[in-house]
Amino acid sequence: MRKLWFHLLLLSLSPFVVAELTVVKYLKNEENAARYSYYYELVDIVLEKTRGNFGDYKVEPLIGEMTAARWNQTAIEGKLLNLLWSPAGMEGLDDHMIPVPIPLIKGLTGYRVFLIHKDNQPLFSQIKTLTDLKHLTVGQGQNWGDIPIFKHNGIEVVEGSTYEGLFGMLSAKRFDYFSRGLNEIIPEFKARKVKYPSMTIEQEILLFYPYPFIFFVSKNNPKLAKRLESGLTIMVKNGSLDRHFNQYYQETLQALNLKKRRLIKISNPFLPSYIPVNNKTLWYNPFTND
Repeated sequence: MRKLWFHLLLLSLSPFVVAELTVVKYLKNEENAARYSYYYELVDIVLEKTRGNFGDYKVEPLIGEMTAARWNQTAIEGKLLNLLWSPAGMEGLDDHMIPVPIPLIKGLTGYRVFLIHKDNQPLFSQIKTLTDLKHLTVGQGQNWGDIPIFKHNGIEVVEGSTYEGLFGMLSAKRFDYFSRGLNEIIPEFKARKVKYPSMTIEQEILLFYPYPFIFFVSKNNPKLAKRLESGLTIMVKNGSLDRHFNQYYQETLQALNLKKRRLIKISNPFLPSYIPVNNKTLWYNPFTND
C-alpha cells in the first residue's frame, strides 16, 4: 500500500518534475542598454504571456562588448547566447538560426531619418529623388545588415569600425549622413548633442526600405522559438504589441513631423519570403498611422 501511495505521489508531481525551464540568453551591455530596452522588455512580456503553456523561464543576459559579427556568431553557436534580434535577411542568420517571422517593432527601423552636419541642411533640402541621394555618402557600421541594401541601390557607403565612432566621423565630415531608424534617432541625438555640437537632425527627408527586426533563436532551442512566436502572436491579436510600441515611440514619431517629409523609397532584394509583408496590422506606416 505504501509503495502504491508513493507511486501515485510521483505521478501527481511528474508535470512539475519534468517541466523544462526556458532559459533565455541575450547580449546586454552599457552601450546598448538604452538602445535595446524595447527588446529587453518585450522578451519579458512574451515569456510571461506564455508561462501558462510553456512553463517558467529564466533570463540570463550575457554582459559584455561584442562586434556585430561576433554577436551573430556567438548566437549561432548557441552556448553563451541563444537569442538575438536582427534585421530579417541578415547574411548567415537565416541559414544557421531559427527566424521568428513577426516584425518586433512594426518595421519602424526601415523608415530612416538622417543625422547630418549642421552646415549641410541646404544640401539636403535640394535632394528630391534617389538619383539625387546617390551623390552623397552614408555612414554605416561594419557588418551592418543594411549595407548591402544601400550598395544595391547605388549609394556609396563609408564604414566605421565602431558604432560610437560613427558620430565622430559624421562630425568630421567623413561621410554626408548617418541613416538612423525612427526608433533610434532622437535618443541618439539627445545623448550626443553636447559632445558633437555640429551634429543635427535633417529636417526634410524620410528614407524607406523594408527592414524589419525579428527574433533569431539558436537551432539548439526550437522550443524557445515556438514560445516566442506564440507569445508575439498573442500580443498582435490582443493589441498589446501595439501598446508596447506606442509606449516607446508615439512621442518620438510625432516630434519628427513625418507626414511633412519627402519620402524616398529604395528596394530591399534581401528581404526573406517568410516575412508577412502583406499583413498590414504588423507594420507601421507614418502616412496612415497617427
